[in-house]
Amino acid sequence: NLGGGAGEEAGPRVEDPNALDGMDETFRFIPGDIVWWQFTKREWWPAVVCSLASVRDSSLRSKLEDQGQPDEDSVLVYTYGDRHYSWVDLPHDDLKGYGMHPTFVEQRVLDFEGFERSLEDAARSWKKLSEEVRREQ
Repeated sequence: NLGGGAGEEAGPRVEDPNALDGMDETFRFIPGDIVWWQFTKREWWPAVVCSLASVRDSSLRSKLEDQGQPDEDSVLVYTYGDRHYSWVDLPHDDLKGYGMHPTFVEQRVLDFEGFERSLEDAARSWKKLSEEVRREQ
């Protein structure tokens, strides 16, 4: 986990899905997708799939590059609320579409305040998506 910290401007830059011509079509999630990420075996948190290019802080982007993508089937996610970036291995058993799992909002988590903050951040991003994109997620 690498944090963007309080100085990070509201997460990664918005991704342009049309700029992903080389993306393998077998991938379910692409940069810009809002997801639920299970980073512990009990808790699911809202996150957004992103690319290294979308990381605003150049020193953080360098750290993520140095850390390296674990393998070609990994994706970078930015967790809402705590504002951390992490590589997630695929297959994506630990990633689920945000709109498909509304019951995750009701789960018990250890950091309730952080979780509430993450839900607010995700809701703001979710509302910016078109109805068509929301149905796909």
